[in-house]
Amino acid sequence: NHGADSGTRIVGVGPGLKIMPLKGLDATGCGEVASLLNCLKYAVDNGAKVISNSWGIDKRKTDFDDILAYAADKGVVAVFAAGNSALDVIYSSPAGNPDVITVAASNYQDRIASFSNYGVGVDLAAPGGDCASMGGVDDYVLSALAATHNAHFTPALGSYYTRARGTSMACPHVAAAAGLILARHPDYSIDEVRFALRNSADPLTGA
Repeated sequence: NHGADSGTRIVGVGPGLKIMPLKGLDATGCGEVASLLNCLKYAVDNGAKVISNSWGIDKRKTDFDDILAYAADKGVVAVFAAGNSALDVIYSSPAGNPDVITVAASNYQDRIASFSNYGVGVDLAAPGGDCASMGGVDDYVLSALAATHNAHFTPALGSYYTRARGTSMACPHVAAAAGLILARHPDYSIDEVRFALRNSADPLTGA
């Protein structure tokens, strides 16, 4: 919440959860695999319970397998964006790795977004189809209008927010939900968190 002067009243999906921000990419969204591996290992070694990852590669790379297995062995829930190339996620990394929880993007019609990666490797979807980060009824309607009239319509929303779309927007929703599950059930395994997330989700049209 940026206060009354911003005109917003925002509460995240996981209010009260502690966040450990780590930077593995530069300002353009590019970076080296080694830097991302270091971030993952740092998070695991420094007490993270859930890792939210809005990044990936649209090809299968084994570089991440060891660190993801390490995270899984430590009971750390790794959540990854499925990717935005309308491809089967099984061919992507790290989203296609079975040790992670993989998140596709849904749109304002509660359908899988046209750009989202898909497949049996996807665990569930969350809002990410041309949605506003701040949400709300007005923005939900504007999102529908944007999708109808201009697929690239991405207006700024005040001084702090903008409209964006992608599985990168969807991933943090699920990571926060996983954090809330673990706050209530700290003894849950990764598979139990995965089951709780999937079992409480609704089927999507076209999924």
